[in-house]
Amino acid sequence: MGIYVLSKLLGHDPSELGAFMIEEVNKRLEGAYEAYGGTVKISIQRQGDYLVMKSTTKYTEETTILVPDEVRRDYARFYTLVNGAKIPVEFFLLTIMGLSLSMRGLSL
Repeated sequence: MGIYVLSKLLGHDPSELGAFMIEEVNKRLEGAYEAYGGTVKISIQRQGDYLVMKSTTKYTEETTILVPDEVRRDYARFYTLVNGAKIPVEFFLLTIMGLSLSMRGLSL
């Protein structure tokens, strides 16, 4: 809270600070999504600085933790580990006429 107030007092936008930027972007990404005609349901929830992605099909359910790597207002790259390999997960964020849209490249 102190860093937020200090930033305001110095005339800066607190949402440009890393911690606040991650929180804002994570809030925008949080939600429920469907892919492949509804056969895959994905929910994304915030958990601290991380995102938890749950992917559910008729036969399987997987949980993946996404760790922030690069976060900006219009782009966020997270990563997850699969068999020891660092796999990127990218989000391209748009705001059109006050409406926030997220376009994802989930390469898992």
